[in-house]
Amino acid sequence: MSDSVLTEQNNRKQSRGVPFALRLRSVASTRQTFARVLREYARGTISQDEYRQLVWGLSQYLGALRLEKESEIEDRLQEIEERLNRGDR
Repeated sequence: MSDSVLTEQNNRKQSRGVPFALRLRSVASTRQTFARVLREYARGTISQDEYRQLVWGLSQYLGALRLEKESEIEDRLQEIEERLNRGDR
């Protein structure tokens, strides 16, 4: 096979996408998507490379969601501390 044919096949393989929806609207739906990725990999629906990329991406996304939630909690805690210091209850 020529290099151009191999390159074309590789490009098609890379651009085919995931055969299911990635639901990422909430932490719960992202966890469900994570579980689905695992199941699809176990079934052989997605390749090891796709699995690794999806797991890495989902891990990064969940980390960002966690950081956002922690920031919200810290803001609420700071507000409570300020109220207590002012004597508000």
